[in-house]
Amino acid sequence: MLKRLYANKASFRPIVFKDNSLNIILAEKHGDAATASRNGLGKSTFVNIIAFCFGLNVDERNDLPLSELAGWAWTLEFSVGDKVFSVTRSTDAPRQIKVLGDLSNCPVHGQVVSELGGEEYSIFDEKSWRQVLCWLLFTLTPGDMLGEGGNAQPPEYQSLISHFIRRHFDDPVRVKWSDSKVAAELAITYLLGLDWQFLASAKELRKKNKMAEAVIDSAKTRMSQWRQKRNAMEAECKKLESDIRAAEAGLSKYNTVPQAQLVKGSLDEYTKRLNKVEKEIIRTDRLIKSARDSSSINYVSSDPIVRFYEEIGRVFTGGAKRSLEEVRKFHDGLTKNRASLIAEQIQSLSEKRKRLDEEWKRLSREKDSVVAAISANSAFEDYKRRTEALNTIRKQLALKQDCLRQLDEGEEQKKLNEQIRTELVRRAEETNEQLKDTRDREDAFFASVINRLYSEAIPERYKRDTSLGMRIRNDGGDCGISYEPHFWGDRSLGKKKLKAFAFDLTILKEQHAIGTAVDFMLHDSVLYESSDSRQYAKALAYVAEICEKEHFQYIGVMNSDDVSTDDFKAILPREKLETFVIHRLTDDPSGKGTLLGEFFPRE
Repeated sequence: MLKRLYANKASFRPIVFKDNSLNIILAEKHGDAATASRNGLGKSTFVNIIAFCFGLNVDERNDLPLSELAGWAWTLEFSVGDKVFSVTRSTDAPRQIKVLGDLSNCPVHGQVVSELGGEEYSIFDEKSWRQVLCWLLFTLTPGDMLGEGGNAQPPEYQSLISHFIRRHFDDPVRVKWSDSKVAAELAITYLLGLDWQFLASAKELRKKNKMAEAVIDSAKTRMSQWRQKRNAMEAECKKLESDIRAAEAGLSKYNTVPQAQLVKGSLDEYTKRLNKVEKEIIRTDRLIKSARDSSSINYVSSDPIVRFYEEIGRVFTGGAKRSLEEVRKFHDGLTKNRASLIAEQIQSLSEKRKRLDEEWKRLSREKDSVVAAISANSAFEDYKRRTEALNTIRKQLALKQDCLRQLDEGEEQKKLNEQIRTELVRRAEETNEQLKDTRDREDAFFASVINRLYSEAIPERYKRDTSLGMRIRNDGGDCGISYEPHFWGDRSLGKKKLKAFAFDLTILKEQHAIGTAVDFMLHDSVLYESSDSRQYAKALAYVAEICEKEHFQYIGVMNSDDVSTDDFKAILPREKLETFVIHRLTDDPSGKGTLLGEFFPRE
């Protein structure tokens, strides 16, 4: 149940909700001014804020313009069983949702943050918060939602919760415009505690059928490019296979050609070897030149030193002459040894150069003979043409065989789908038998709501026709559970909306009987537009009774004009109504009476 809604701005007056009771948000005119209006007071904004806190998508243009509400953050307190939770969501960071409460057993974990006072809260992104709510309210884990373990995938969280925070009333079954009819039926089946896995399997079968049809259509489109049907293409494939065998047999007669191919391969090898030899010749020549440049012998003489001493008048002693002569002889010995080594190196490199020349000439001759052999083999070109033609035929065959294989796969999938459909039809018959008690109970409750609202408007003989319109569908390739709630004369807009009211109330009661955690319902004021004030009053009086009896909470947003007619007050007197009013919105010129404390032109 909802407990309290407040914001981070003082202009927003906190709203405290009553447990097990009808809760009314009443929009009133200021005074008796003829031009007074309830537009812009915040009626729909209130519903969208609750939806926003419960992780529902809000449209920027039509629901809640977050860009125009910069700096706002709302906190909603609600209970699940005996636990109370608090969720705060802001317009500036809508994907960072702050949650207070005991989530110790929750399979989804957020980022835990500690405040200065020691209180811990968790931060969730939008997807994770929906997973938490799915677990809290509908006992579905993230693994359940992903269809793990081979289980069928249940309905989406937004499709489930939208039956309890309803913003659209044109269709009682489809509460979310983006939902397909099948997705809407899946959500209702789950909420009513029926065999939703049967419905999910049927939904999956429809998807598989579409995929199989897409595969078959793709294959047929490819066939149309060749202007052939299946039988003609199969015959064409057999002909291509025969052509391939004939071509391969023809190629086998060219015994000399494979050898020619080997020769051509060796030609490439000769070219590589010649290039290698040429590089080695260049390197050897460079080494020989370097060795010759360094091979000249320079002998050292002591005569310049002796003359220098004589010119300066110094005596060059015998001991000095002997030392100098020993040094000269040692140097001459080293020079001769080095010259001898260089000469040997030059000799070795010259012999290597000669061998390389001979290798190059030999390889060149052999290469020339290979070129001549290839040129002389006139069958090679014919062999090449035949090989290319064979490869072309093989490609054509592969494309057409792939097309046929694709067609076979699609048709095989359709056969498997038909087996699944047969099983689903059998299951549908079993479900239909099991459904009888549930259908009778839920039809009876739905009829009791409708009959309470339209007791005088519906002739007695037509009252028994009031029903949820629940039936098992197993016609053709379509299996499922349909819901077409109806009652006599339900074509007017006002009756269609109150039909949605009765439908949602039936779901809420069944949820309570199943034992799930959802025990509240919120309806926007558009529900009561176009409705007769007598049925409007009966709806509120009835929901007030059932909330107290069944421990529900119903929150309705409405205009004061709709509850001020004599017909309305005859059924639900104003003093009785006032006991359920928990918050008032007014068009006071100051704007302080609006939901946000200022006029909001989007309403």
